Amino acid sequence: MKSTLLEAVETALLRFFTKSDNMRLATDNLILEVAKIERAASEEPEAAEPMRKTPRQEASSSLGSVLDEILEENQLEARSPESESE
Repeated sequence: MKSTLLEAVETALLRFFTKSDNMRLATDNLILEVAKIERAASEEPEAAEPMRKTPRQEASSSLGSVLDEILEENQLEARSPESESE
């Protein structure tokens, strides 16, 4: 079934593009579309550097405090096995 459908599509496209008027029309339409795309690209401002994200002070300070707490806990745990082993 797929091959029959594919053959029908290929035949229809072949008939369409073998006619010189249709081929010229398709070529002209393609040229117009490419020109539109080029025009739109030239009208857009050049892409500048992306805006830099500024870190939020609250988030960085809370993250910093959390990391400090973890560091302190690890330091305390590193010292406490000596006292627990006694």
